[in-house]
Amino acid sequence: MSSEKEIRDLLPYYVKGLLSEPERRRVEEALKKDPALREELEEWRALSGAYDLLAAEERPPKDLFLRLRARLHPPRRRIRVFTLRAFPSFKTLVIIFQFLLIVFLGIKAYHPSPLPYTTLSAPVKERGELINVLFRPEAREGEIRRLLLSVGARIVDGPYPSGLYVIKVKNPGEVPRVLAVFRKSPLVTLAERASS
Repeated sequence: MSSEKEIRDLLPYYVKGLLSEPERRRVEEALKKDPALREELEEWRALSGAYDLLAAEERPPKDLFLRLRARLHPPRRRIRVFTLRAFPSFKTLVIIFQFLLIVFLGIKAYHPSPLPYTTLSAPVKERGELINVLFRPEAREGEIRRLLLSVGARIVDGPYPSGLYVIKVKNPGEVPRVLAVFRKSPLVTLAERASS
């Protein structure tokens, strides 16, 4: 009986052709005598054929996983939406502003533009006619200002210790009219053309 078990154990090797010559003859002798052993041999041949078919099948490609994943999860198209993230942050804007300010100030310091500066005591270079006016001591600043604006004149010098102001009228043709207004005003004590 142990020889029958040995023969059954050798059947897979017989099917594959891996037995030595004496073992192969021994298995063939046993197969001639035992129909159950022949049935088992057919099962082993069927199993071996199925295994060979599986082994012969093409192996899956290496990138199969990536292709399957791409089909299951296709890449989403990005939809551009107007968001605040498209703009730089507040810190970035402050830094850009500071940088531009430094550049601007550097350019201005390197190429300063001459700004005209005139003191109140500087001589007036405008053309016009000068009038000497003496206002009453009780005249208020607001009243004097309204009077000067009404005739289009301005103070260019004064007051002197005597209380005298020098008034300029831009249009020399207006001087007689301005003198007439000043002389009629209760705020003015004296109004005369200034000597050149």
